[in-house]
Amino acid sequence: MSHRVQNYSNQFNHILHNMQLIDLENTKPFEFPEGKLASELFDREKTPSDFVLPGFLAGTVGALIAPGSTGKSMLAMQLAALVAGVDTLGTNWQEIKFGEVIIMAVEDPMNELYNRWTDLGSRLTVREKEVGAKIRVIPMIGKRFDIMNESHFQALIKLCEGKILLIMDTMRRIHKLDENNGSDMEQVVSRLEEIAAITGCAILFLHHINKAATFSGAGDKQQASRGSSVLVDNIRFQMFLVGMKSGDEFSNEVQPQLYEDFVRLGASKVNYGKKIGDIWLRRTEGGILTNAEFEHKPYFKKIKTFKNKEKSEITKSVSINFDNNNGVVDAKENEPW
Repeated sequence: MSHRVQNYSNQFNHILHNMQLIDLENTKPFEFPEGKLASELFDREKTPSDFVLPGFLAGTVGALIAPGSTGKSMLAMQLAALVAGVDTLGTNWQEIKFGEVIIMAVEDPMNELYNRWTDLGSRLTVREKEVGAKIRVIPMIGKRFDIMNESHFQALIKLCEGKILLIMDTMRRIHKLDENNGSDMEQVVSRLEEIAAITGCAILFLHHINKAATFSGAGDKQQASRGSSVLVDNIRFQMFLVGMKSGDEFSNEVQPQLYEDFVRLGASKVNYGKKIGDIWLRRTEGGILTNAEFEHKPYFKKIKTFKNKEKSEITKSVSINFDNNNGVVDAKENEPW
């Protein structure tokens, strides 16, 4: 008897799940927007593009993809601070729309999440900390948020009203559909697009790269995103964060055992505007990312020495550490390469 009841329960839950996927709006008459004649647009004065981040338009959906444990959650926090008014990354980006930011943290426990912000705050001046009033951090782990749930969807629209940027950490945790199914992911992305269009808020979701891209070191490619290609094709902007590997630019300036401390930030898809140039970041205490500034900081430079006063050159390596004020803390001589 209990087995039969369980079967009925499973069937009922399946029916409810499918009912959530039904678009109730399709029962209403559809009206096309009036639009404009091209003749009205030929000679109009162009309006400037409204970028939240370089290449990332307000009212659109974008992604930040990275392998696990690369630092994408910390990067998301620092991007939030950037839009709020403080550039802790050292990007020197010019196209920034400043305003209020929401971070939906669906993956990390509340205490660990808050501790990260405490670490970030330790790097800020009293004046810089004032931007914190423009960033709301919402711990969502255990809340079972589902973008396809109508009440959740409407609540998110309300949350985004008047905001410049919504960061969702991570995509996998905001729905219960199959991320490898194109139809399912089209519904999820369409929901996000609708929120962005209604509120004017840019939505950036965090996502992992696929296994093939992880193993081949191709996380900076456009199709590196895990799951259906819809998660790339149907969005307008995609950033990536990948670790340093042998053969990368500047990799010969870093000891191989320190590669894990350096990550590269760039954009693999930009539909509007120019692509941002890649930025090398260094992971510091607390996981906080700062501009590596390889042009000014030779973390692993070569020096020339002479043995027995002869002119035969011996190349040795020197690893150099820097403090937060870009000063040398110590230098240690290593064995020749």
